[in-house]
Amino acid sequence: MKKPVRRLSVATHFVKPGRLLRRFILLLPVVLPLAVLPNTSGAAEAVHTSVGFSVSTFLDVEKERAQAITSIWSNLVAAKWGGTASTTVCKSLDDLEKKLRSKHLDLVVLLPEEYLQLRNKVNLEPLFVSARDKDIFDRLVLVVRRDSNARCISDLKGKTLIQQHTLCAKGRNLWLDTILMRTGVRKPERFFAQSRNVLKPSAAILPVFFRKEDACVVTLRSLQVMADLNPQLKRELLVLEESRPRPSAIIATRKGLPASHREMLRDVLQSLDRTVQGKQLLTLFRMNRLVPFRPEYLARMEELFREHDILRTRLAKRN
Repeated sequence: MKKPVRRLSVATHFVKPGRLLRRFILLLPVVLPLAVLPNTSGAAEAVHTSVGFSVSTFLDVEKERAQAITSIWSNLVAAKWGGTASTTVCKSLDDLEKKLRSKHLDLVVLLPEEYLQLRNKVNLEPLFVSARDKDIFDRLVLVVRRDSNARCISDLKGKTLIQQHTLCAKGRNLWLDTILMRTGVRKPERFFAQSRNVLKPSAAILPVFFRKEDACVVTLRSLQVMADLNPQLKRELLVLEESRPRPSAIIATRKGLPASHREMLRDVLQSLDRTVQGKQLLTLFRMNRLVPFRPEYLARMEELFREHDILRTRLAKRN
């Protein structure tokens, strides 16, 4: 039985990250001196913090710009307690894991899929999830043209797929692979004739709209934003599949970090949205604020992980 398809709804607000970055660069003369302010927190000694970012957490921002942004971000954080900080943008999950194992990182920002893959390999303590607008959750959607005659994912066999690289962990989209395995596909990586990842959501959505690609995977929020800007997208694009709610990013410390250091990080991070500079930096990450982590925020994703493992094992036995 074919599933009903979802019509697009309208979003409310969008600011181009490139424009925000240019605005923030103008603030550098104001922001950078904050990194060298004397210690006003009363701490007994300066503390150094190493911050690692998964490259997947940057929405439509190149790695070079991401590194510059994170360096400023960490200096702002460090200035709160008079310590120092360094940042690293990790190009892969393996790189992130290696740096955590060697204790070269104290704090990490990563996708929820990446956190779930790492937590059984390295000891992590989640502190916050990112919030955008009024919601900490987003959803992934599989999108086609309405006139493509595709009404379920099976209709896309041998077609082309394009998706944001920020939605993939280790090059694969766990949600999409699970959907395919539900239909009996043993090797999801061979289902599409061609699959490629792009940096920006527009670079995934527009090729489908202009019939250059058959399908794309983006976040529902990105799709709604573009549909709001261009109502024709709403009329001509169709959502075939929609994921369960998922947080956008997880911020965690490695276990073993001294309690005083961890609590200092917690205090600084939860107050970022109370300063002008902090708000600017959160906006560059498409965040409004950081919300204290609760295990139930990842419950749906944990279910997806379990289903993925069960299906993979079951299909492997059939082979």
